[in-house]
Amino acid sequence: MKRQFLILASVVGAGLLGAAYFSFVAGAVEGRFEMPSAALLLGGFALLLPGLWMDGLLSLLVKAARRTIADLPALMPYILVLGGGGHLLMWKLGPLVVPWSHPDPQIDLFLWALGEALVLMVWACIAFPLLAAASIYCWKQREEGLPLATIQTSWKFAKSRYRYMVGPHAKAYIAITLGMMVLIPGVVYGLWFAFVDPITATDDRSKRPLDRSRKLTRGRRGQLVRAWLPYAIWSIPVSALPPYLPRIMEAVGPLAVVAFGVVEMFLLVIMKMTMYGMYEQRIKEAEKRKAELMSVDDVFSTLSSEAGVGAEPA
Repeated sequence: MKRQFLILASVVGAGLLGAAYFSFVAGAVEGRFEMPSAALLLGGFALLLPGLWMDGLLSLLVKAARRTIADLPALMPYILVLGGGGHLLMWKLGPLVVPWSHPDPQIDLFLWALGEALVLMVWACIAFPLLAAASIYCWKQREEGLPLATIQTSWKFAKSRYRYMVGPHAKAYIAITLGMMVLIPGVVYGLWFAFVDPITATDDRSKRPLDRSRKLTRGRRGQLVRAWLPYAIWSIPVSALPPYLPRIMEAVGPLAVVAFGVVEMFLLVIMKMTMYGMYEQRIKEAEKRKAELMSVDDVFSTLSSEAGVGAEPA
């Protein structure tokens, strides 16, 4: 019961912080730089942090952020090209994919969002497996005490894993994106398929990575929800609600669009590393349980053998 309460409190806290952030962004767009109320910020953090502290999740997020910053020399090309370049593609190709306009501002805004969303979906399906693979590679090198990642070694790893990752990643991303149109299915798919990239980046034996991810995330979905809350505080207010910061960046110019995409991708790299860290924990726990079961089986086998040796024939 306590865990469920902390999860719910974390979601409410993230909602309060997201509302505060959205209020600041909306005001800044209109030229008003007003800080949100201290009560709103304190209440949000007071509700969010205990849920992040539970299960060591906050330390994992901090670890992922530190490693992302430390490995920026290897990761920055992916962040620039896939983030900055990707948002430029959305800006320029979106109106070509959905070339219609409408005098009603709300309908016109919907058509703009639809065009960019379609470009993003294609771009994410094709290019994001490279980002996930490079992020996972950087994490693994540090975790296993191996030579630190460079642009060349991370690219070599990403290329070698791409053919394993692109298909499952695309299936998961499309399911999540389409599900988000009605919100709840998208959230569920996001939790089910959180480990698809870690599985396909490191496990050649898994023939059905989406099913395996769904199995491995069972019992971890509350933790996954809490892990994504800090990212949601940034992403939802600026990208999913008016005044739509990406559109404002487009009005400013190409550099603003690239800057927004770079920030978005930097935060996504942190989340990719966090997901891999959680996947590693899950695999280690499964291996530990398997070893314990095997040791119990060995004990029973030994006792059975000894009983058989010591038994006298009838």
